[in-house]
Amino acid sequence: MPGIERQAPTDFEWMNRPTGTIFQEAEPPSGAETVVKYRGDSVRFLNPQGQWVRITYECEYDTAGKSVRGVKVRLGRIDGKGANTAAAALPAGSSAAAARPPAATTSPPQAQVKRPRPSEPSEVEIRQVAPSAGR
Repeated sequence: MPGIERQAPTDFEWMNRPTGTIFQEAEPPSGAETVVKYRGDSVRFLNPQGQWVRITYECEYDTAGKSVRGVKVRLGRIDGKGANTAAAALPAGSSAAAARPPAATTSPPQAQVKRPRPSEPSEVEIRQVAPSAGR
């Protein structure tokens, strides 16, 4: 889902692809409301320190207007595990980043290694070797 993917600080990885659903929970609308809240935790974000961290996301979908009203992401899984990780994972503008104090860094930042996605070509070196004359 693009709204979730845009909130990744550097890179993201869906853990349920190519099969499966991205939402594990749904909260139906109450009363006359038409907004359904969907929740899931099947994505990992690569944080600025180069570590993969699990993210829980919540999407509000308006069934009457057939549109997404909002997307929220936070550290950890739906069951609450992994929420107290010390590694900063979310960009400065996200809701969970505002509630979390800045992490102290003691090591110099490491260079980010871009991992190719399945549809992208990988860096492969091809060498052509001249056949020997005796063969």
